Amino acid sequence: MQAIGHIFTQIAAPARSALFLGCLLTMLACSENAPDMTAQAPARPAAKCLPGGSLQVSTYGALESEIEWASGDMTCEGMQRPNKQGARLRFAGSARDADELRELAFIIALPDLQKGQSAKELVTRVTLIEEDSARFYSTQEVDICWTNIEQHIDESLTAADAPSYRVSGLLYCVAPIAELNGTGSVTLSDMTFSGQLTWSTTP
Repeated sequence: MQAIGHIFTQIAAPARSALFLGCLLTMLACSENAPDMTAQAPARPAAKCLPGGSLQVSTYGALESEIEWASGDMTCEGMQRPNKQGARLRFAGSARDADELRELAFIIALPDLQKGQSAKELVTRVTLIEEDSARFYSTQEVDICWTNIEQHIDESLTAADAPSYRVSGLLYCVAPIAELNGTGSVTLSDMTFSGQLTWSTTP
């Protein structure tokens, strides 16, 4: 074990970070309680957000930023979760933390969301990824965040299209979300968002 530790310390810092990230993602993929994380790689999806899309939130703690994204500032997408257990939304863009520009992704998982329905106080799993530094924050399986879905409107252009919905709401947390690969945490003020969600066409 000492020899392995000596070899690891000889690896350059960027390589150590990449190695650690690979090990972390492997462990999370094998865990039954792994948080919802899609597209963890720094490369952002090509699709832009729908017109009128937005996300506003203030963050405190390990990441301090005032985020006010409009549709042209970010990408946003949404899809049904595995086993048809609700849906997840993803918003990604740039935000300033002190003097540094960060590439961030918020993933909002709503296990109890039903297609086309508004709802109050839905238990929500939140994951925040600093894509350029490979830092991950997540509520995991702890009930500390809830969402009020205020708008959930079908905007499919034709009946043949996959059901595409505009989803807007308010997310609030009563405690910070913890860092998965460190000791930090991030507090989210009330988050408002408007994004898009594609529901499956299969029964």
